[in-house]
Amino acid sequence: MMDRRVCDDPSLQLLPANKQCLALELPPELLGQIFVSCLAPREIARLFPMTRLKPPLLFCQVCQYWRNVAISLPILWSTLSLSFKSTPKKIAFYRLWLERSRNYPLTFSFFRTLPKSDPAIDLICSHMHHWGDVQADMGSGSIDRLFTLRSEMVPSFNKFEIGNHNYTKSTEDKQRVDNLTPVLASLSSLSEIIWSGYIPRNISNIPWPYLRRFVICESLDTRQCLLLMARCPMIEEIVILDLTNSTHDATLPVVDLPHLRSLYLKGDTGQLLDQLVLPSLRSLDMTPPMDDKALERLGTRSSCNLFHLCLFADKRPVHTISEWNALEYLQSACCQTLRSLHVKPATTDTFFRNLTWKAEGEVGNQYLPDLVELSARSYTTDGIVSEMVASRWHIQGEGNPPACLVFLDICQMVYARVKGDLVTLPLHSYERDSAVLGELAAQGLTLTDGSSLR
Repeated sequence: MMDRRVCDDPSLQLLPANKQCLALELPPELLGQIFVSCLAPREIARLFPMTRLKPPLLFCQVCQYWRNVAISLPILWSTLSLSFKSTPKKIAFYRLWLERSRNYPLTFSFFRTLPKSDPAIDLICSHMHHWGDVQADMGSGSIDRLFTLRSEMVPSFNKFEIGNHNYTKSTEDKQRVDNLTPVLASLSSLSEIIWSGYIPRNISNIPWPYLRRFVICESLDTRQCLLLMARCPMIEEIVILDLTNSTHDATLPVVDLPHLRSLYLKGDTGQLLDQLVLPSLRSLDMTPPMDDKALERLGTRSSCNLFHLCLFADKRPVHTISEWNALEYLQSACCQTLRSLHVKPATTDTFFRNLTWKAEGEVGNQYLPDLVELSARSYTTDGIVSEMVASRWHIQGEGNPPACLVFLDICQMVYARVKGDLVTLPLHSYERDSAVLGELAAQGLTLTDGSSLR
């Protein structure tokens, strides 16, 4: 029977003695999968103390069977939080936790609040042979312990994130991160790095032969970005959250990244796009460049075929809502293989009419034949969106029909910036769109809860 310690609530009374609790009949493999699905994401779990009120300790208090299953799963004990000064009781607790993790790759953080000489640092460093995902505050003296790392010491160490949670950057903190950078670049197992709070001054001067993904959360100019990219021959995914132009720089290098499959750029993107050759690019999320031909030039230069494109709302002055319609992107050769399109700048009737698949004999170009997922912010006439969707719904017959559009997220624009001022747009009625899309949803079309045309 289930342990009575968890059944004090009258609504959770034990079953009669002649009834067996179904939770005890689950095979350990299935119960273990349920336990794992209950865990918080690793990036969140490592930030908060481990308590009896949260998994996995919570599982160990239900009954002996659940306890045995929980203790037998190293993955449940592979994420821990080391945030404050340790006591002997805490050290004993950490030691037991780490024993239960066995050799499963560890996820944890070095916080600024943890003293450099804390015994918890010694304990976690004694388990560096199975470090996996490590986060560090650039103000933490614990970073000094990383200067001696070698590849053979950390064979499972595959992800490192360094941030600044105190929002101050002392000269000592910056120098510490600069000194750590070449050590990280030398680790053959380290494939992903996230820089937040500070970008090392030497980041683009050091070769990164093993890096496959990097994220830059701070402002980075185009020249420095290109130099860093050129140092990452095996890179597959890049995320840059604040890209700026290199002003008065006519000598930017052209960088060829043969393995890059995913690129995420926010900021001034046009200058960077014109210097890249990306033959393997499949996914692109970006702020639209001021020059709408920049993507077409990238596609021509790289001979790449995009499967996913997301265009963020940009900062260009929009005088009327109908001026920006993304037609340059619909017409680009590299976009004709798109399966997923997300457009956050305003889209209008012109955009959706160009996406509408023409029946045999109708005049007009056909765009994006493989599109199955569309998300957009729109300000359209009633019936325009549903006509486009219906033209791409379960097409059968002669010719070359498009793929069936199965996911739709359309949000009506309520405000627009006109000559710098935010104005309220007149609300449209979407009775026709709502009726048609409702019928298609009954047939299997997925409409998000946020769609304003339902």
